[in-house]
Amino acid sequence: METAGKDFIHANLVGYPQSDRTYIVTQHPLESTYEDFWRMVFYENCDTIIAIYSPDENLPHYYPNVVGKYFNQGQFFVNCRKVTPPQSKYAPTTYVIEVLPEGCSNARMVTLLHYSLWPHGKVPVSPKVILKLIRSITVDIGTKGPAVIHCATGTDRSGCFVLTDLIVDLMFRNLEVDIPAVIQTLRAQRSKLLSNKVYFAFALYAAADYVRLRLKRYKNAPDLLKEIDTFALSVTKEWASLIVKEQPQTNSKNNCFNCTK
Repeated sequence: METAGKDFIHANLVGYPQSDRTYIVTQHPLESTYEDFWRMVFYENCDTIIAIYSPDENLPHYYPNVVGKYFNQGQFFVNCRKVTPPQSKYAPTTYVIEVLPEGCSNARMVTLLHYSLWPHGKVPVSPKVILKLIRSITVDIGTKGPAVIHCATGTDRSGCFVLTDLIVDLMFRNLEVDIPAVIQTLRAQRSKLLSNKVYFAFALYAAADYVRLRLKRYKNAPDLLKEIDTFALSVTKEWASLIVKEQPQTNSKNNCFNCTK
C-alpha cells in the first residue's frame, strides 16, 4: 500500500464481494514504518486496529499503552487516552489512541484491540477468542473505514481472523458460503494469507462454533447441532496432545496449542 509522501508499507486491503466487511491486513509495524503506519490509519479513516501478538514475540511496541503517555512518531502525535482491561474471558485489552498529524487540528480516535494470548505459530485455546474479537468490532466495520488487523507477519493469525469473520458474516446474511472462492479471493489480495493449513482449519472450527452457539440459543435444528458437536469433539480430540492447560489471562505462553509440531 502506498502512503502519502512515502514509498510503501506492506499492507493490503482485503474483503469479499458478497460482504461489506473490509480489512487492511498488514505485518506488525516496524520502527522504520511507524510514521507510515499511522499515516495509513489516519488517511484511510481506520477507527479500529486488531493487534494479535504476545509479549514473548519481542515485537517493537508502536503505540503508548499507559493513559497520558504519548509518542511523537515522525509527523504524527500518538497519545493513549484510555485503557480498558479485558472485561471477560478471552476478551482483548482495549486502548483508545488519539492520532493527530502535524498541522492538523482534528485528531482521529482509534480503538486498538490487543489480544496477547495468541503467540506466533499457535492458535487460541478456544474459538471464542476470535468470536469475541469479531463482536468487539461489529459496529465499526461497514459504517466507517476498514479495520486494520495485524500479527507478526500479517498472514496466518490475521488470515484466520479475517476468514472466520467473513464466513460468519455470509452466514448471518443467509448467503451461500463458497469456502474455496473466499480463500482464492483473499489470497489474490494478499499473498501467503493462511499459508498454514492449521489456521484454515481453526477458522472453520470457529465459524462452526458460532453456528453451534446460535442453535443452542434458539433451540432449533438439533440434528445439525449434534453434527457440529461431533465435529468439535473430533477436532479437539485430534489436537488433544497439543492442547495445554488453560492459564490466567495474564500468562501469554500457555493459553494456546502449538501448530508448528
